[in-house]
Amino acid sequence: MEEQTAVEFLVEELSAIIGKINFTPMQGLLMKDAIEKAKEMEKKQKMDSFNKGLSFAINPIPKPEDAKNYYKKRIKKTNDR
Repeated sequence: MEEQTAVEFLVEELSAIIGKINFTPMQGLLMKDAIEKAKEMEKKQKMDSFNKGLSFAINPIPKPEDAKNYYKKRIKKTNDR
């Protein structure tokens, strides 16, 4: 069974909360495009994190607080825009 991504979870939850919305055809296309872009961003972030993790294979194992610092510097900063 595939793991559900955060974007897929959010779309599912919002759909359950809001219910069916009658979008115009253009709004529907724009919404679909925004969801696909969010999925691509999430995919890229996961791949980047995986690749960074590979680089640690030749370096000492990071301390747990290193992950928090990485999140604060990389992820939180982009979400605060």
